[in-house]
Amino acid sequence: MPKTPERRPSYDELASLVVRQMATIEAQRETIAKLEATVERLPIITSAQVMTM
Repeated sequence: MPKTPERRPSYDELASLVVRQMATIEAQRETIAKLEATVERLPIITSAQVMTM
């Protein structure tokens, strides 16, 4: 099957992609902030405690 030439995306398609990527990045930042807050609440376990588990 012959390969069709790829067309260039329109400016509207590119703008839509940028908006979606920005939303994805913002969601990832929120997830990272939640994970960092969770890590801060976790108790610190020393290597001596691990050896007794």
